[in-house]
Amino acid sequence: IIQLNLVYVQFKKKGWLVIGKEALITLSFLRPAVDAYRVSTNHEDKEVSIDQLSEMVLNKAIELGCESIPGCVLQLYVWLKNSDKAGTFALMSIGISCLTTGFASAMIAFDMDVDLPHRKNQPKFYGYIPNDNSLRGRCFILMTLMSSLHNLSRSLGCALLATSDAEIALLFIGGEIGFYLVFKILRQDFHYWAPGTPLIVSFFERVLVKEIADFTGCLHFRHPYEMGGVGFTISLIWAQAFPFVALQYFDGDSKDIMTGFLAVSFTAWLLSNIIFFCTINLSYLTTFFGTKTASQYTCELFLTSKDDYQKFRAVFKNRI
Repeated sequence: IIQLNLVYVQFKKKGWLVIGKEALITLSFLRPAVDAYRVSTNHEDKEVSIDQLSEMVLNKAIELGCESIPGCVLQLYVWLKNSDKAGTFALMSIGISCLTTGFASAMIAFDMDVDLPHRKNQPKFYGYIPNDNSLRGRCFILMTLMSSLHNLSRSLGCALLATSDAEIALLFIGGEIGFYLVFKILRQDFHYWAPGTPLIVSFFERVLVKEIADFTGCLHFRHPYEMGGVGFTISLIWAQAFPFVALQYFDGDSKDIMTGFLAVSFTAWLLSNIIFFCTINLSYLTTFFGTKTASQYTCELFLTSKDDYQKFRAVFKNRI
């Protein structure tokens, strides 16, 4: 349903026949293959709302937020409730789920940063990954590891809280999302940047981005068009603290084991982050703490860009 909303926003200039065809591609589960084909062949279409890479990234993000992340939380919840019946193979399945989620999250951030058009149009944000091949490989592995560990600890925290008290779990998660939406509305930063985005699509997008950033720490979502630097960093820190808070409500026999596991996971995540920040271009460190709204950032792009195509893109590829 959410992917169909994106189809409408992307192709509404091309008429209902094209929207119907693209909707069928989505409903037949061919969207990932079609998106990958269009990006790999440098397919261009001047009548769509956003570029092909951004469309593919948004579709991947929807899959993460609606399938991968809830699926991992559900697996952990079932394992905590029925660990004897689930067995050790269930843990292997959970580990694979976290790795694939981390891989998808790393791919989103990596693809957006190394994309040449994005680096040309927004040089102050894209470019933190070095151009050296070996360093790029190291960055991608570290990003996958960071996201996988982040996903595992946050998902386990949610599962622990849901096992102890489902109402408190809903209160915590709903409260976080509600506070984030109010924060966006008060800053006049709720509407999504893509031209012609309906209010309901902006709502879906904001909730999904908050969820993905909380559960994977995907570095791309620190962009001012998404969560913003400060919002992203606060989300990252709280997501690591959340499982230890959830443990206070958990009274199971395996509480000590869970405490030790979360401590090891946090240490591994922290070390991965330290190595990662020692690898990237540190001139982009300020993007992790930026306070600009989407409109402030767009105005800055127009006012500081040196080339006409950058100014044109700032004006005509963003909502007025």
